[in-house]
Amino acid sequence: MAIETILADVGGVLIKNYDISSDVRTRLNLPEETFRPLWKKLVNEYGSGLITEAEMWSTFTRQGGAPIDEAENIFASPFEKHLIIYERVLDMFRQFGEKGYQLAILSDTNPNHAEVLERRGVYTPFQPHVFLSHQTGSRKPHPDAYLTALTAMGVSNPSSVLFIDDRLPNLDAAKQLGLQTVLSLDNEQQIIDALTKAVQA
Repeated sequence: MAIETILADVGGVLIKNYDISSDVRTRLNLPEETFRPLWKKLVNEYGSGLITEAEMWSTFTRQGGAPIDEAENIFASPFEKHLIIYERVLDMFRQFGEKGYQLAILSDTNPNHAEVLERRGVYTPFQPHVFLSHQTGSRKPHPDAYLTALTAMGVSNPSSVLFIDDRLPNLDAAKQLGLQTVLSLDNEQQIIDALTKAVQA
């Protein structure tokens, strides 16, 4: 099936991945064994819109973490400090848009990171089809994350969609729904080469 829509993850595809968890743990002054399981749980809940940022920090504090004021914005500060945008990949997507492909983002994220990425223009080539987990309430690889995007875009044939992501479970879930997939290795030239090959196939 010819590709009509290109659906992209953000981290590891449009920007270089950066894990802020060490920055956050240091600020909270929590031991790794206390921090890590809480972090995974709370980031998922915050990134799904189930809890607020204040509720997240409050939970950490109840477990012995240092108090955090939302004004510190420690989710966004280290993220933006280390942000590397794959400008050539973004340019490639702009060209795809000019050629008539429908473009969309499907990203597990949070309001803090989304604000940075929107301000820095990462979402611009994909508007209005920007599907963010904290707004949709669904995170990959749950099928609802993909189906929400496909329904909103009016896609009737999933095989006309090419999905690029850097995580195999997310690609496997997309394949189960009938999407074509590309694995990103978080390397700008590799992403360009892989997309070029997939679109020309």
